[in-house]
Amino acid sequence: MSTRRASSSGSRSSARTTSSSKRRDGTGSTAVTLPPRPLRRIPAVTPDPLLVGLDEAQRHAVTTPSRAVVVRAAAGAGKTRVLTRRIAHRAGRGDLDPMHTLCVTFTRPAAAELRRRLTRLGLRDLPAAGTFHAVAWAMLRTHWHDRRIPAPTLLTDRRTLLARLVDRDDRPRLGRISAEIDWARANDLTPAAYAAAASAAGRRPGVAARTVRTAFEAVEAAKRSAGLVDYDDLLARCATAFEDDPTFAAAQRWRHRHLHVDEFQDVNPLQFRLLRAWVGDGDDLFVVGDPNQAIYGWNGADPRLMDRVGELVGALEVVELPTNHRSSPEIVRVSAAALIGGDAPRSLPRPAPGREAGPVPTVIACDDAADEGAAVLRTLRRWHDVGTPWTSLAVLARTRAAAAALATALRAGGVPVAAADDDRDDPTVGLPTDGTWADLGDAVRALAPARRTVVETALAEYAALEQRPSAEGFAAWWRALPPAERPGVDLGGATTTPWRGVTVATFHAAKGREWHGVVVAGLDVAERSPLRVVGADRDEEQRLCYVALSRATDLLACTWALERDRGDGPQARRRSPYLEAVVATCRTLQATARPAPPPAAVRAALPPRRSATGNDPEPGTDTDAEASRRRVALVAWRDGRARAAAVEPGTVLDDAALEALAVDPPVDLDDLARRAEVGSLRAARLGPSLLEALAAVPGTLRPVPPRP
Repeated sequence: MSTRRASSSGSRSSARTTSSSKRRDGTGSTAVTLPPRPLRRIPAVTPDPLLVGLDEAQRHAVTTPSRAVVVRAAAGAGKTRVLTRRIAHRAGRGDLDPMHTLCVTFTRPAAAELRRRLTRLGLRDLPAAGTFHAVAWAMLRTHWHDRRIPAPTLLTDRRTLLARLVDRDDRPRLGRISAEIDWARANDLTPAAYAAAASAAGRRPGVAARTVRTAFEAVEAAKRSAGLVDYDDLLARCATAFEDDPTFAAAQRWRHRHLHVDEFQDVNPLQFRLLRAWVGDGDDLFVVGDPNQAIYGWNGADPRLMDRVGELVGALEVVELPTNHRSSPEIVRVSAAALIGGDAPRSLPRPAPGREAGPVPTVIACDDAADEGAAVLRTLRRWHDVGTPWTSLAVLARTRAAAAALATALRAGGVPVAAADDDRDDPTVGLPTDGTWADLGDAVRALAPARRTVVETALAEYAALEQRPSAEGFAAWWRALPPAERPGVDLGGATTTPWRGVTVATFHAAKGREWHGVVVAGLDVAERSPLRVVGADRDEEQRLCYVALSRATDLLACTWALERDRGDGPQARRRSPYLEAVVATCRTLQATARPAPPPAAVRAALPPRRSATGNDPEPGTDTDAEASRRRVALVAWRDGRARAAAVEPGTVLDDAALEALAVDPPVDLDDLARRAEVGSLRAARLGPSLLEALAAVPGTLRPVPPRP
């Protein structure tokens, strides 16, 4: 039969033939040849829309036939795009079933964004997506239900329990003890194993190891006695269920046979153990991460685990995505400079070919915290004045206290600051937990729009993870999530829905986000004391600086202070060592960059230049000749002051302030002190020599000498 089909199809040649019927005279039949039928035009092969806009490395990561893949993606390399398009591409070629796909993220907003992108790519069936805790809780509920095991009570505040258990003498060190227990749990350690592991890791918590062990043992005993589990227990118990119950493990591995993990550099040993249990004997694993952005070492995260993925699946392919498509070439080079040095070898990001050049980032030295707040305010206003919306700007600080102080300074200066979006509230409050799934849906539809959106997002994630969704199960699932994984809140406590103003956040909270313009504040350390961090912690501080700098797409400024008051009087400060290479790179870029025209707002304020022969403005001019001469004089003055003080020129006076003074020179010291770009402290220190430099410019009005 198959031969006949081949013969039949083969007879359809380009020349059509037909046979007449047998003639009446018996002489046989004759073949009549018809003119050939024109060949049907084959449409040109169109590129796969899922591959449009990807560079060569991204396309390879999406299309590689390897089932086990590790993607090392630099900041701005498009890792989420690659992750979602790989899922869609494999689904399109029948190599992946979305209904049997699990995507693990580190925040719930990231999981929601992943599902939104897959929807836009045309997937009708969406994979399950959630955090390690969310997925583990859903799996455990299935395990407990099938085995008729009573679900334990979730302990949502381990520190409160710890406070009741430690000795009174140890309560002043409660925070350090709690942090050490958190680190031990993240590293999947028992109380007995803590001391040796902490010593090997070089930890210096400021509390005796035996004190930590005693408190750790007391907490574990209290949980067992009361039938409690904490967030870390969810991960450990899920791994144990896989390890001890082959039937349950096989069922879950069949359901989630295609595994994807985002932000893999933030995985800790406990999560790695759980991932090993989920993979089992499988080989379908796709992970994305960037060791240069590993900033959660305090929580046990270990970027070296990216090098151990082969332990889970055997043979694998490693794909490098080194190109930063997000940021300007100048910002890519400056942020990469922060990674130079340190103990760990690094693969540095590189700018995207053809990416439009942008302004050279600036480094601003400030007298103190108040002067820094004023400098940040000036910078943001300058960016806003040339058309950048407030919502596209951010200020990043190392600590929450520093971020709060800067937010206060901005509000006092009239800059709108994004309201803190407190979505930590339980969205299940007021919803029926003893009715049907339909009852819950009716209740959700009756909510106010803002709250309804929060609940609907959470419900979609829960329904994708839970095998038997119910109203009661949703409430329990939600309360099992650590607060940092709830809607609108990222690790570090920043809002993920900035609105109506500038975002002010910590370095940690900014991870995974981007803004058109970013001010990175507080890049200084104590003058007379060494860095408080060494070894692995020092490398993490370096990576944290890189993460903060790489959040900017087009505009970047860094600030540091010459002194700060830490509560016991002013303390001399110096630039952070991670800022030294940044300053050097900025100087190199500035030396090779073409002079930038003044901002549009400044150009608009300038009187039009007259031509030599008439009254019409001379076309193509940005500044007048006097302003150009003043600019040259100010640059020479600034360079001289910088050489005398052994600092960078931008430390004396940043480019924006220099430009403003060249366009509109001050008339005296008081006028200079009133200028927002200079300030009273700097005017008192630099004013006389600055005014003298301006007064020496030929052809320009001499400023009135400073008053005695």
